[in-house]
Amino acid sequence: MAVADNESALCIQQLVAYACERGLIQTGDLTWCYNALLDMLSYEGPAPVKSWEKIDLTAFNLDQTLAELARLAVSHGLVENTQSGEDSFAMRVMGLLLPKPSEVARHFNELYASEGPRAATDWFYTLCCDAGYVRRSAIARNITWTTPTTWGDLEITINLS
Repeated sequence: MAVADNESALCIQQLVAYACERGLIQTGDLTWCYNALLDMLSYEGPAPVKSWEKIDLTAFNLDQTLAELARLAVSHGLVENTQSGEDSFAMRVMGLLLPKPSEVARHFNELYASEGPRAATDWFYTLCCDAGYVRRSAIARNITWTTPTTWGDLEITINLS
């Protein structure tokens, strides 16, 4: 196993900090998640390059970070050098940073019971966006039109993602 260079280690640390900021993981899981991602990339170190701190979520780009980690995995021969290989690796990475399915279902059901279906669905959609399963950058490229009809406004979307 190799030791990650500082840039790679910082990339991993920022992703883990992002996951904590978005509520995907708890503060007590930071080091475990960091080490699990190092292991996923066949690294044995180093320890986090700086103390855990909040990151500027407006400056953090999840898609770029996941793409960088996927490129590292390709360079280490851990995944195929294809779009599907890189996407699969990125989703495995995010899988380490998400609550268990039973926790997601429990929280969804609690929100559904206490605040209604809209709140539960909105929370789940945000979780999927924060995890990169729903890619905001891809949605932003979609082409949409709205036109009035007899029955109300009709929105037409061409999905480019």
